[in-house]
Amino acid sequence: LPAAAEGAFHAAGGTGTAVAQWTFAGLTEGATYQVAATWFAYSNRATNAPYTVIVDGASTTVLVNQKLAPNDLSDEGAFWEKLGSFTLPAGTTELAVQLSNNANAYVIADAVRIQQVYLPTIEMTTGGATVTDDQSTVDFGTALVDAPVTKMFTVTNRGVLPLTLGLPIVTGEQFALGSGFGQSTL
Repeated sequence: LPAAAEGAFHAAGGTGTAVAQWTFAGLTEGATYQVAATWFAYSNRATNAPYTVIVDGASTTVLVNQKLAPNDLSDEGAFWEKLGSFTLPAGTTELAVQLSNNANAYVIADAVRIQQVYLPTIEMTTGGATVTDDQSTVDFGTALVDAPVTKMFTVTNRGVLPLTLGLPIVTGEQFALGSGFGQSTL
């Protein structure tokens, strides 16, 4: 379920001396969390409101235009703007989000929302070697006429959600599909 923290904070643009912080503790180490924020848009708001997500001492700052209403997703009667997805390293169970007034106009801190994201993670191997999308090449060697070379590819789901496999894609006149996937959902 999504977790959200609310706070009442607004500050005129300045040098970053005013800071609102939301801290989420008791999270799952190694998990990925989508972070989003909401605010009430208004004409006197900053176009560069700096939201900083802090995970295990590392920080990522996302500049948000608070003159515009958040519009990435709707939940619990509010619209939210995604700030990104962040993975907690092993041993880390906390994530913090800060909003400072290091901006060109007023910043308003209304609420921050996090939600654990479950992504299927695909792994493909052939002959014991990992095949990486857009990086790996597979050498079929030299084939003689009427003596096909066969390669078997194994697809494994390393994620926690089901992975649905589509039809295999075969390109080129020299290639043919020997057999399809044994099952379409891993």
